[in-house]
Amino acid sequence: MLVNTESLSLALTADKNGKLTALCLSLLRRESPPLRDVATLLGHFSWAIAAVQYSQVSCRGDCGLQMVQMEFKALPDSKGRIFASDPDLMIYSDASRLGWGFHCDGTSGRGLWTSADLTRYINELELLAALYVIQSMTRNSRGLSILLYLDNTTTVAYINRGGGTHSKQLCDLARLLFDWCKDRNLSIQAIHLPGVQNTLADEQSRILLDSSDWRLIRTLFNSIMSIWPAEVDLFSSAWNAQLHYFVLKRPQPGAMACNTFAIYWADFIGYAFPPFCLVFCCISKMQKKKANLVLVCPFWKSQPSFPLLLNLATDFEDNSTTSRPINLPDGRVPPAAVEQAPYYAVRFEAIKQRLHKGGFSEVVIELLGAANRLITTAAYQSAWATWSSWCLQRAPRKSQRTGALRSMSLRRFTNPLTFPVSCMENCIDCTACLPVSEDRSTLWLSLRKPYKPVGASTLVLWIKLYLKEANVDPNFTAHSVRVTAASHAATAGVPIETIRRTADWSRESTFNRFYRRDIIAPSVTEALFIT
Repeated sequence: MLVNTESLSLALTADKNGKLTALCLSLLRRESPPLRDVATLLGHFSWAIAAVQYSQVSCRGDCGLQMVQMEFKALPDSKGRIFASDPDLMIYSDASRLGWGFHCDGTSGRGLWTSADLTRYINELELLAALYVIQSMTRNSRGLSILLYLDNTTTVAYINRGGGTHSKQLCDLARLLFDWCKDRNLSIQAIHLPGVQNTLADEQSRILLDSSDWRLIRTLFNSIMSIWPAEVDLFSSAWNAQLHYFVLKRPQPGAMACNTFAIYWADFIGYAFPPFCLVFCCISKMQKKKANLVLVCPFWKSQPSFPLLLNLATDFEDNSTTSRPINLPDGRVPPAAVEQAPYYAVRFEAIKQRLHKGGFSEVVIELLGAANRLITTAAYQSAWATWSSWCLQRAPRKSQRTGALRSMSLRRFTNPLTFPVSCMENCIDCTACLPVSEDRSTLWLSLRKPYKPVGASTLVLWIKLYLKEANVDPNFTAHSVRVTAASHAATAGVPIETIRRTADWSRESTFNRFYRRDIIAPSVTEALFIT
């Protein structure tokens, strides 16, 4: 054998390599080779195990000819076996009845067992966990030296010896592990670590699913993909991935990458069903990278990110089975959708027009529009959406009626101070001489210069002030007058239908439920002596 002290490797000499190749070739040419020749070849293989990488795994198989063929193909390309003293990766692995976990240089990962895996013995689960760990950490790696710490002595033995003879299931799992390592030229060595010291990996193996680990029902997902096909599932785990290519937040076998926000989204069409707290982050990255994304998120109009999401949308599913466009990817509105352009699509145009009228140039307007942070723009957009939605969807209240106001005819009271029309006439006469600066188009004016018209809030304040001076309950309002008047009319024998039409109520039940009150009849003493 050749010992290389610089690379710390052990290899076969050229003569020995040629002799083994010739023995394999002569054995393969025979239909029924003698048992003595097979035993001779196996003896040479056993001697060469220390110098040929993965040869020990190839020698453990059910079919002898298949093993010879594998060795025959591996010998010409064999560059020796490297014994690295300084591993590239040091991984701590563990398995429990709940799942598997690992810890490597500050990075942790975990996974749960399937129902089929739960039928395995614990030794099989430990070796299967080692396979998943290696697959998770070396998917895109080549030529690494790996040191694997395990707290199961059986697993350590099967990895270091390339399999074993006591358990076929363990031997099959070991072969899968070394097939993965062989394709990537990985060197692996296992070391036993007591369970009391393997706490980090043990903790990961006993963590259940978190609250954000979900996925859509498969039938619903297929319906979405039939309308908007996607290529990569950006938020998933190994057990709930909806697409062949998927991205995880922690290393797991089969994943395309880890940390979806660390990869470039513009190279593919992504599908994202993220935790709700990450919706705004997804929208920000999608806008920054100009990526195409099928995003599943709650219909939350009150969220600051909702208007921004609508601005970036290029298609959506309406109540029918068809979809219609909103905006093109570059922000332009299609001609067919101009007449139906929603309020959020014209917000910035309204701001630009306002700035144009103020004398700002186009360059200054663009700078002002780009100065806002993304979260600020989204917050403004949310307020705009709320206001515009209120304006567009505003409907008359039940108590509002169309057409001219209703009129009433009243006989003059003997006391003019209690007659409303006389009070209004006196108010007009008293304010007629005031030097009003504006056109006299309102009835009520302020008592101080320049005698401007007053609004409803001032009138309410005046009424409350005079009610307080008259020792009337301050909770008494104009609505109380409406209730009292209608109740007195009903007590006096006025038909309910007449009261309903006069008060402009739609139904008799409105009066009976909200306005009708019991009027306390006066006693004999009150009727005779109190005026």
